[in-house]
Amino acid sequence: MNINIDADINKNLSKNKFYCNGVLKNELVRYFAVSLAGLFIDLGLFSVAVRLGGLPWAFAAFLGFAAGVMTVWWLSIHFVFKNRSLSQSPIVEFAGFLAIGIAGLGVTEVALWLGIELLKIQPEFSKLAAAGATFIFNFALRKWLLFRKITPKLVLQQDQI
Repeated sequence: MNINIDADINKNLSKNKFYCNGVLKNELVRYFAVSLAGLFIDLGLFSVAVRLGGLPWAFAAFLGFAAGVMTVWWLSIHFVFKNRSLSQSPIVEFAGFLAIGIAGLGVTEVALWLGIELLKIQPEFSKLAAAGATFIFNFALRKWLLFRKITPKLVLQQDQI
């Protein structure tokens, strides 16, 4: 028979309204503000690259993404998230942040293709719709994988009691 103390900790944490409604909500609001800053840089570079630079939209999206993700990463670790699951390994943390961003870029590219090529929507409007889908995707994965409080699991075996 196992006694899982971690289950009791998680049960109490889920009852803590400050964490569920306060901290998470505040992080979401701050992440939204930081994402707007990243989006401003991303969309601005995207538009300049497409309109003034004559670059293909897919390459322009990559350039905008690269500048935006660096902005969001720096602001996220300094202003958004209270907890950092991998704070002892910042290179691994950044690699995870970047990997999630690259997956988010995939979400963006698919949404842009749907909007621009399939639905014939202007690139900037398609980019804004893609940004909404990517925002939700990125916040959820980054919060869950990189910026949650890790509590050590304490599982006692019956013979240890």
